[in-house]
Amino acid sequence: MNPTELAARLIKGEDLHTEFKERIIHADDLAASIIAFANTDGGQLIFGVNDEREITGLGDETDHVFRFIDNISFNNCEPPVTIVQETVRDEQGRIVVVVNIPRGIIARIERIEACTMCGPHQDAGRRLAKNSCDCSNLPRAFITTKPL
Repeated sequence: MNPTELAARLIKGEDLHTEFKERIIHADDLAASIIAFANTDGGQLIFGVNDEREITGLGDETDHVFRFIDNISFNNCEPPVTIVQETVRDEQGRIVVVVNIPRGIIARIERIEACTMCGPHQDAGRRLAKNSCDCSNLPRAFITTKPL
């Protein structure tokens, strides 16, 4: 993506294939966004842009953001989601990170909840709070795959 394409994307705004993030987000939320894009038609996460479509830039955080996103896409998704990250610098020198997430081809990627002792819970679609499972063991989120 070049600065002209970024400007066009900002005018278009967020949609089914685009999400703007001003700063890095929690690992669970990032994994959920990556999985959601991979389970549909793919998409782009654009870091360094606020909800008003203004470029805020990442500044010195750029390298940290790259490593963090790579780590989440590899370690928090099963199978790992191959992403392509790129930086775009606008006319004022502000840097944004564009994360290109392809559509998943082989398997549907899914998050389910599990207890560390008794395994997956029946209500896997519901996120469990700490100490909320029936057997009083700490729940552990993990990701599994199911054939399409």
